[in-house]
Amino acid sequence: MKHMKLTLFLLLLVLLASCSQEEGPEIESGITGKWQLAEFLSDPGDGSGVFQPATIDKTITFFSDLTFESNSSMCNINDGGSQGDYDPETMIIAPENCTFRITFKHENSKLLLYYPCIEPCAEKYEKIE
Repeated sequence: MKHMKLTLFLLLLVLLASCSQEEGPEIESGITGKWQLAEFLSDPGDGSGVFQPATIDKTITFFSDLTFESNSSMCNINDGGSQGDYDPETMIIAPENCTFRITFKHENSKLLLYYPCIEPCAEKYEKIE
């Protein structure tokens, strides 16, 4: 009986030692990876807006450390790339040096970004990596 307890104790120690401790808040959020803009929505104010094919080569890469990078601005149309943080629990993207936040939804293998516009405006992305 004494040997059995000792064996179980040693087995438990080995199992605990084999578990790795993660550094930082790295998690798999479901949106990690690279996304390509496929469509955009810009409503003229009467509810008639529909998604249209993208006319720019915009990508966003979400990393497991809850940061992102984009090859195009998330704040201004004419600026260069963006970077910042995102939160998969609140579903908010926070670009650096930007006065607003972007909400997102991940559904049916698409990523939808909703901007705080007066009229509805959104972007639809497809995962490429």
